[in-house]
Amino acid sequence: MGTWNETCMLSHLPILEGEAVGGILLIQKKDSKRTSYPDEIWKPISPVIKGEYDGYGRVAGLRGWSNLETCYRILGKMGRLSFFAEGYEIPAELLSLKTLIEYAEANRLSVRYQTAIGEDRRRVTLALIRSDILQYVYAVKSICFQKYVGLCDQGLPIEEPGTGRPVHNILKWLHENKVCVADIKALDEFMLWMRMQWGPTSGAGSQLEVEEAWQSKYYHLVAEKADEMLQNIE
Repeated sequence: MGTWNETCMLSHLPILEGEAVGGILLIQKKDSKRTSYPDEIWKPISPVIKGEYDGYGRVAGLRGWSNLETCYRILGKMGRLSFFAEGYEIPAELLSLKTLIEYAEANRLSVRYQTAIGEDRRRVTLALIRSDILQYVYAVKSICFQKYVGLCDQGLPIEEPGTGRPVHNILKWLHENKVCVADIKALDEFMLWMRMQWGPTSGAGSQLEVEEAWQSKYYHLVAEKADEMLQNIE
Protein backbone atom coordinates (compact mmCIF):
# COMPACT_ATOMS: atom_id res chain seq x y z
CA MET A 1 0.00 0.00 0.00
CA GLY A 2 1.34 3.43 -0.95
CA THR A 3 1.71 6.53 1.17
CA TRP A 4 -1.00 9.15 1.44
CA ASN A 5 -1.49 12.75 2.53
CA GLU A 6 -3.25 13.32 5.83
CA THR A 7 -5.60 16.20 6.67
CA CYS A 8 -5.02 18.95 9.21
CA MET A 9 -7.74 18.88 11.88
CA LEU A 10 -7.92 22.70 12.05
CA SER A 11 -7.30 23.96 8.51
CA HIS A 12 -8.33 20.84 6.53
CA LEU A 13 -5.31 21.45 4.31
CA PRO A 14 -3.26 18.39 3.28
CA ILE A 15 -0.30 17.25 5.37
CA LEU A 16 2.47 15.89 3.14
CA GLU A 17 5.02 13.21 3.91
CA GLY A 18 7.99 14.69 5.80
CA GLU A 19 6.18 17.85 6.91
CA ALA A 20 6.35 18.98 10.54
CA VAL A 21 3.18 18.00 12.35
CA GLY A 22 1.58 17.69 15.76
CA GLY A 23 -0.42 14.62 16.78
CA ILE A 24 -2.99 14.35 19.59
CA LEU A 25 -4.42 11.14 21.03
CA LEU A 26 -8.21 11.43 21.35
CA ILE A 27 -10.87 9.29 23.01
CA GLN A 28 -14.47 9.12 21.87
CA LYS A 29 -17.12 10.11 24.41
CA LYS A 30 -20.07 7.86 25.11
CA ASP A 31 -23.59 8.86 24.06
CA SER A 32 -22.82 12.57 23.79
CA LYS A 33 -25.91 14.53 22.76
CA ARG A 34 -24.41 18.02 22.70
CA THR A 35 -21.98 19.83 20.44
CA SER A 36 -21.68 23.08 22.40
CA TYR A 37 -17.98 22.70 23.20
CA PRO A 38 -14.96 21.39 21.26
CA ASP A 39 -14.66 18.26 23.42
CA GLU A 40 -18.29 17.09 23.46
CA ILE A 41 -17.66 14.12 21.14
CA TRP A 42 -13.88 13.55 21.23
CA LYS A 43 -11.51 14.50 24.07
CA PRO A 44 -7.69 14.86 24.00
CA ILE A 45 -5.72 12.59 26.36
CA SER A 46 -2.21 13.70 25.41
CA PRO A 47 -0.33 16.92 24.80
CA VAL A 48 0.54 17.78 21.19
CA ILE A 49 3.14 15.20 20.12
CA LYS A 50 5.49 16.91 17.66
CA GLY A 51 7.39 15.17 14.89
CA GLU A 52 7.16 14.62 11.13
CA TYR A 53 4.38 13.03 9.12
CA ASP A 54 5.55 9.60 7.93
CA GLY A 55 3.17 9.21 4.96
CA TYR A 56 1.17 6.45 6.67
CA GLY A 57 -1.04 8.43 9.05
CA ARG A 58 1.50 8.52 11.86
CA VAL A 59 3.94 10.89 13.59
CA ALA A 60 7.61 9.93 13.16
CA GLY A 61 10.86 11.43 14.41
CA LEU A 62 9.61 11.58 17.99
CA ARG A 63 12.02 13.39 20.28
CA GLY A 64 11.84 14.43 23.92
CA TRP A 65 8.70 12.52 24.88
CA SER A 66 10.21 10.15 27.45
CA ASN A 67 8.39 12.00 30.24
CA LEU A 68 5.02 11.29 28.59
CA GLU A 69 5.85 7.61 28.14
CA THR A 70 7.05 7.41 31.74
CA CYS A 71 3.85 9.05 32.98
CA TYR A 72 1.64 6.61 31.06
CA ARG A 73 3.67 3.71 32.48
CA ILE A 74 3.40 5.03 36.04
CA LEU A 75 -0.35 5.47 35.69
CA GLY A 76 -0.55 1.94 34.28
CA LYS A 77 1.34 0.45 37.20
CA MET A 78 -0.92 2.38 39.59
CA GLY A 79 -3.96 0.86 37.90
CA ARG A 80 -5.34 4.24 36.83
CA LEU A 81 -5.27 3.52 33.10
CA SER A 82 -4.40 0.68 30.73
CA PHE A 83 -3.95 0.73 26.95
CA PHE A 84 -5.21 -2.14 24.79
CA ALA A 85 -4.06 -3.02 21.26
CA GLU A 86 -6.49 -5.20 19.32
CA GLY A 87 -8.17 -6.14 22.60
CA TYR A 88 -4.98 -7.21 24.39
CA GLU A 89 -3.56 -5.13 27.22
CA ILE A 90 -0.15 -3.57 26.58
CA PRO A 91 2.06 -4.24 29.65
CA ALA A 92 2.97 -0.92 31.29
CA GLU A 93 6.70 -1.68 31.15
CA LEU A 94 6.52 -2.28 27.37
CA LEU A 95 4.37 0.73 26.56
CA SER A 96 5.89 3.21 24.08
CA LEU A 97 4.54 6.31 22.41
CA LYS A 98 5.49 4.91 18.99
CA THR A 99 3.33 1.84 19.64
CA LEU A 100 0.36 3.92 20.81
CA ILE A 101 0.51 6.13 17.72
CA GLU A 102 0.74 3.16 15.34
CA TYR A 103 -2.27 1.38 16.84
CA ALA A 104 -4.28 4.61 17.20
CA GLU A 105 -3.78 5.45 13.52
CA ALA A 106 -5.08 2.00 12.61
CA ASN A 107 -8.10 2.37 14.93
CA ARG A 108 -6.93 -0.64 16.95
CA LEU A 109 -6.20 1.13 20.24
CA SER A 110 -8.41 1.60 23.29
CA VAL A 111 -7.86 2.79 26.84
CA ARG A 112 -9.39 1.83 30.20
CA TYR A 113 -9.19 4.40 32.95
CA GLN A 114 -10.64 5.33 36.33
CA THR A 115 -13.61 7.69 36.62
CA ALA A 116 -15.55 9.04 39.58
CA ILE A 117 -18.04 6.18 39.29
CA GLY A 118 -15.74 3.31 38.35
CA GLU A 119 -13.84 2.29 35.22
CA ASP A 120 -14.49 3.32 31.64
CA ARG A 121 -13.11 2.07 28.33
CA ARG A 122 -12.93 4.07 25.12
CA ARG A 123 -11.56 3.84 21.60
CA VAL A 124 -8.45 5.95 20.94
CA THR A 125 -7.64 7.68 17.66
CA LEU A 126 -5.01 10.11 16.38
CA ALA A 127 -5.66 13.63 15.07
CA LEU A 128 -3.00 15.58 13.18
CA ILE A 129 -2.41 19.33 12.87
CA ARG A 130 0.03 21.12 10.56
CA SER A 131 2.96 22.65 12.47
CA ASP A 132 2.54 26.09 10.85
CA ILE A 133 -1.12 26.16 11.92
CA LEU A 134 -0.15 25.13 15.46
CA GLN A 135 2.35 27.97 15.70
CA TYR A 136 -0.33 30.44 14.64
CA VAL A 137 -2.72 29.16 17.33
CA TYR A 138 -0.04 29.43 20.01
CA ALA A 139 0.67 33.02 18.94
CA VAL A 140 -3.02 33.98 18.95
CA LYS A 141 -3.61 32.27 22.30
CA SER A 142 -0.22 33.09 23.82
CA ILE A 143 -1.74 34.43 27.07
CA CYS A 144 -3.72 31.23 27.58
CA PHE A 145 -0.68 29.12 26.63
CA GLN A 146 1.65 30.90 29.04
CA LYS A 147 -0.94 30.78 31.82
CA TYR A 148 -1.04 26.99 31.70
CA VAL A 149 2.73 26.69 31.30
CA GLY A 150 2.93 28.62 34.56
CA LEU A 151 0.41 26.38 36.28
CA CYS A 152 2.40 23.34 35.17
CA ASP A 153 5.72 24.82 36.35
CA GLN A 154 4.21 25.70 39.74
CA GLY A 155 2.39 22.39 40.15
CA LEU A 156 -0.96 24.16 40.49
CA PRO A 157 -4.30 22.54 39.48
CA ILE A 158 -5.58 23.13 35.93
CA GLU A 159 -9.28 22.96 36.77
CA GLU A 160 -11.29 26.06 35.95
CA PRO A 161 -13.99 26.43 38.66
CA GLY A 162 -17.27 27.84 37.42
CA THR A 163 -16.75 27.02 33.73
CA GLY A 164 -18.79 23.82 33.85
CA ARG A 165 -16.05 22.04 31.88
CA PRO A 166 -14.09 19.66 34.09
CA VAL A 167 -10.62 18.62 32.97
CA HIS A 168 -10.49 15.04 31.77
CA ASN A 169 -8.95 12.65 34.31
CA ILE A 170 -6.10 11.56 32.05
CA LEU A 171 -5.06 15.16 31.24
CA LYS A 172 -5.26 15.99 34.94
CA TRP A 173 -3.00 13.04 35.80
CA LEU A 174 -0.50 14.07 33.10
CA HIS A 175 -0.43 17.60 34.54
CA GLU A 176 0.07 16.26 38.07
CA ASN A 177 3.06 14.25 36.78
CA LYS A 178 4.74 17.30 35.21
CA VAL A 179 3.63 16.62 31.62
CA CYS A 180 2.66 20.08 30.37
CA VAL A 181 -0.76 20.25 28.66
CA ALA A 182 -0.71 24.01 28.02
CA ASP A 183 -0.83 23.43 24.25
CA ILE A 184 -4.09 21.46 24.61
CA LYS A 185 -5.68 24.19 26.72
CA ALA A 186 -4.66 26.86 24.19
CA LEU A 187 -6.00 24.77 21.30
CA ASP A 188 -9.24 24.11 23.13
CA GLU A 189 -9.81 27.83 23.73
CA PHE A 190 -9.01 28.63 20.09
CA MET A 191 -11.41 25.96 18.86
CA LEU A 192 -14.16 27.21 21.17
CA TRP A 193 -14.01 30.65 19.58
CA MET A 194 -13.74 29.21 16.07
CA ARG A 195 -16.69 26.80 16.51
CA MET A 196 -14.49 23.78 15.92
CA GLN A 197 -14.46 20.34 17.51
CA TRP A 198 -11.80 17.79 18.36
CA GLY A 199 -11.94 14.78 16.10
CA PRO A 200 -10.13 12.57 13.59
CA THR A 201 -9.88 13.63 9.95
CA SER A 202 -9.81 11.85 6.63
CA GLY A 203 -6.75 10.89 4.61
CA ALA A 204 -8.89 10.34 1.51
CA GLY A 205 -9.28 12.77 -1.38
CA SER A 206 -6.63 14.76 -3.20
CA GLN A 207 -3.13 13.30 -2.90
CA LEU A 208 -1.35 16.11 -4.77
CA GLU A 209 -1.69 18.97 -2.30
CA VAL A 210 -4.18 21.55 -3.61
CA GLU A 211 -4.36 20.39 -7.24
CA GLU A 212 -7.54 22.02 -8.55
CA ALA A 213 -8.34 25.72 -8.87
CA TRP A 214 -11.73 25.27 -7.20
CA GLN A 215 -9.99 23.99 -4.05
CA SER A 216 -7.95 27.17 -3.77
CA LYS A 217 -11.05 29.29 -4.53
CA TYR A 218 -12.88 27.59 -1.66
CA TYR A 219 -10.24 28.71 0.85
CA HIS A 220 -10.27 32.22 -0.64
CA LEU A 221 -14.06 32.31 -0.31
CA VAL A 222 -13.86 31.42 3.38
CA ALA A 223 -11.26 34.17 3.94
CA GLU A 224 -13.32 36.74 2.02
CA LYS A 225 -16.45 35.97 4.04
CA ALA A 226 -14.49 36.27 7.27
CA ASP A 227 -13.18 39.69 6.19
CA GLU A 228 -16.72 40.83 5.34
CA MET A 229 -18.03 39.80 8.76
CA LEU A 230 -15.16 41.59 10.52
CA GLN A 231 -15.81 44.78 8.53
CA ASN A 232 -19.50 44.67 9.47
CA ILE A 233 -18.54 44.62 13.16
CA GLU A 234 -16.02 47.41 12.80
